[in-house]
Amino acid sequence: AQVPDITSAGFRVICPTLRGYDPATTSSCGDFGLSAIASDVFTVMDFFQVQHAHLVGHDWGASVVSICTALKPQRVLTLTMIAVPTLFDYGLAIHPHQIRNSWYMMLFQYPVIGEQWLLRFGGLERLYRDWSPTWSPSQARMNSVRRTLEQPGVTQSAIGYYRKNIGGAYLGSAAAYSPVLLLGRLVTPPLMLFIYLITRVVDLPRPPVPTKPKITRPTLAITGAVDGCIATELFDTCMTGCSHLFPAGVQVERIRDAGHWAHVERPEIVTPLILKWILDSPGPAKL
Repeated sequence: AQVPDITSAGFRVICPTLRGYDPATTSSCGDFGLSAIASDVFTVMDFFQVQHAHLVGHDWGASVVSICTALKPQRVLTLTMIAVPTLFDYGLAIHPHQIRNSWYMMLFQYPVIGEQWLLRFGGLERLYRDWSPTWSPSQARMNSVRRTLEQPGVTQSAIGYYRKNIGGAYLGSAAAYSPVLLLGRLVTPPLMLFIYLITRVVDLPRPPVPTKPKITRPTLAITGAVDGCIATELFDTCMTGCSHLFPAGVQVERIRDAGHWAHVERPEIVTPLILKWILDSPGPAKL
């Protein structure tokens, strides 16, 4: 939705497909860890001989571009994150009701079940309704999303992001061993449910404010006010509430009456925000 306006403003726009969302990358590139995906971004930049870029990402893409900025800030001019903030784990601890929003992540830990639910039992439509309750995507858009997911290996890869970064995220090097990774996937859902139920009756100790990672590039965060996937208040906690981690500045923009796909639902608001953020940034603007 943003590409025509941004290119008209004189920018070169590159929109790579995330690893696993194209059949060519579902088997040969099976590592869906976010650091591995971040390396793909730099590979694409190198291919197009781009030394510096304004990075914009949505959902998993938001997490990926924030990692890119933390790892190689010298190659990033500005960072724009849509729908997902930094420090999600910290936000989850402060706002445990987010566990309720993230129930689908738990379902995706179970082999086969997640894939079947998403495509055969109305899961895809359910997520769109829950995540953007004020938006009715066109049937053409839904058909396009479904066609993408129905390509060989794509649904399993898309769900693989949750299995790697949620179910296997806390297992460290042990996650390389499939039995241990499977155990992590199976244990994560009941554990998160247990934590959620405990927080309903007991005030758990507040976790310490994070001291890393630092994002040293100007950061814009965009959240839909009625996002049913990621609670919008996480942006206040994890972004503006952790401004010490953003020495170059952080700004949160909350889009009224928009859900998880704010950039698609309200492009007339989101596109000017992104353009202004890029144009007002120090250093070279147009690449």
